[in-house]
Amino acid sequence: MAKFCLHMRRWRAILFNSVRISIQGEWGNPLFLIAFVTEVKMTAKEVCKRVWEISEPFAREMGVTLWDVTFEKEGGQYMLTITIDRDGHTDIDDCEKLSRAVDPLLDEKEFASLPPYTLCVSSAGLTRRLKRPEHFAAFLGSEVEVKFYRPIDGSKIAVGTLRTYEDGFVTLEADGRVTVYEPKDIAAVRLSVTI
Repeated sequence: MAKFCLHMRRWRAILFNSVRISIQGEWGNPLFLIAFVTEVKMTAKEVCKRVWEISEPFAREMGVTLWDVTFEKEGGQYMLTITIDRDGHTDIDDCEKLSRAVDPLLDEKEFASLPPYTLCVSSAGLTRRLKRPEHFAAFLGSEVEVKFYRPIDGSKIAVGTLRTYEDGFVTLEADGRVTVYEPKDIAAVRLSVTI
């Protein structure tokens, strides 16, 4: 898997809405300045949606497909990860090129409220995570690994052939048995690679 990261980047703009209050009194006309700091807070979901919108035209121009965008805290540090894919081979040059194209746009005011983070652009890899309906559609008939929030039939992991995906329900076939798993039980679904 190829990965290119720009470490600990953050541009912070603080917008001041200042209000001046003048009070007249015996001892003169003191001037008070009260500054209200206004920062628009974005949720992780909003960050991902906006970064997707910014990145997609660049990815299309490069001939790669956006696979996923995540903004998560990993080991005490925030990571903004853009995952890409291409028919054939995605390499470090693809990751670097997209990173350098998107990076200046992340300095816009709308991202000013984000905590310090590392920007990573990476290839989807062999054990890519399946999250969107189009991911599941592309890999019907492939072997996948489903991780659960709590054990089901004594295990937190099920491996089998992906048969269907509909409204979050995942159907696997393993050892001649077909099982449907509910969205509320599924923590993650990844492609499974047997070596």
